[in-house]
Amino acid sequence: MPTRRARAHELKLCHDSLYVAGALVLRRRCTEAQLTIVGEKNASKLQIKLNELGRRQDSVFLNNLSIECALLSTGCVLDALNAVVSGRVDCAAALIRPPGHHAERHRMMGFCVFNNVAVAASRALQMGVNRVMILDWDVHHGNGTQSCFEEDDRVLFVSIHRYDSGGFYPTGLAGGEKKTGFGKGAGFNVNIAWNEGGAGDAEYAAAFELVILPIAVEYAPELIIISSGFDSACGDPLGNCNLTPQGYAWLTHHLRRSASSSSIETTHHICYM
Repeated sequence: MPTRRARAHELKLCHDSLYVAGALVLRRRCTEAQLTIVGEKNASKLQIKLNELGRRQDSVFLNNLSIECALLSTGCVLDALNAVVSGRVDCAAALIRPPGHHAERHRMMGFCVFNNVAVAASRALQMGVNRVMILDWDVHHGNGTQSCFEEDDRVLFVSIHRYDSGGFYPTGLAGGEKKTGFGKGAGFNVNIAWNEGGAGDAEYAAAFELVILPIAVEYAPELIIISSGFDSACGDPLGNCNLTPQGYAWLTHHLRRSASSSSIETTHHICYM
């Protein structure tokens, strides 16, 4: 399906208004600067300013189209969500960049500008979905998504990732197994945290069978969203895990099978690549 830009009111479903406004101002200034740039020297000056802004963030790299791409990425996810929730399709995959799961309510982080999955889950709740499960199998912890929903029992967030006792990006304790949510969301945040590299098909299958699938069946979500980063794959130089294509297929198949067995009405796969 054709994509579109996410709108400001949609982004504000999980992002602070000031952050959204600032990002949109940056996009407008980049567009205006691009229209008036003459020659390589001026283009280089614009990129230098964007590099300076990126360095003030946490692992963010910007160019003149970064905000535009993030708006399109989020808009694509929202349209995929609408297609599933409206019943036009049973499931959908959004093949998008940039990703979103590190972006927090008030800031960009880790190559992520807008948290597209969190925006989509928030929109699903607004559309009348009562229980959303987000599964994040990117090799990095989905800190931004967790922070959006850790007080909300309408969203079950499950992240399976490298942790290395808090030493793997994003560093700190947020991705540890003791972070289970609080307030109304207590018990609805699940972190499965590997303390070293090397986890492969067998380890992920065990985590699914012993932890993730039983929780999914008990929670009985009406919608499942997968933050499907593929950097846990065999051969990724940073993740250093060993999931194979067959392993990813097994995880997807068993999650869908568990959805059917627990009378889950809609399975929604959102993938970024």
